[in-house]
Amino acid sequence: MNSSPSPPPSKPLSDSPLFWLLLFGGMALAMAAVIQPKFAQREARLERMYHSRQLASERSASKASGAESEAVPPASATPAYQTGEPIVTLRSLMFLLAAVLLAASIALLFVRRGQASGHET
Repeated sequence: MNSSPSPPPSKPLSDSPLFWLLLFGGMALAMAAVIQPKFAQREARLERMYHSRQLASERSASKASGAESEAVPPASATPAYQTGEPIVTLRSLMFLLAAVLLAASIALLFVRRGQASGHET
């Protein structure tokens, strides 16, 4: 007869919190990628509205003080908001989610290898 002990049955993958982190983190990354173009359009519109309000308030303040010559900016000074790229994007959130997913997948790989070799972690 075989006297060597049989290996303990491995736990299902769904018992690991790392699995759930990977699952929900992956869905969050996918949703951020899907919504990113619409978010960029909305953010660009909000930034244009903000800068327009700022310009209008500066012009009204300069009219009240009587400094008309300083109210018109030179043509070479193109504001950053006119470049088309919004200041706030989802890119940093997407990079953070990708880093978390990478770390969780590596950790899950090591945990599963440890369980397969008989070391409980």
